[in-house]
Amino acid sequence: MGVWGVGVEHSDSFADVYDGFFDIYNNGARPEYASTEIRGAFSDYFEDYENSNSSWFALGKV
Repeated sequence: MGVWGVGVEHSDSFADVYDGFFDIYNNGARPEYASTEIRGAFSDYFEDYENSNSSWFALGKV
């Protein structure tokens, strides 16, 4: 994954999780459902040492 700055929001994993959540949510899904779907779709991000923090921060920001 790429990183383009020092901020929490400046990584590909953060952007993928954050944008993915809103793609599902904006199509009418409840937040709980969107969150569960994202954790499943990006499970490799949430389990990876280098990407897990960014992924959880992205999900927490929504």
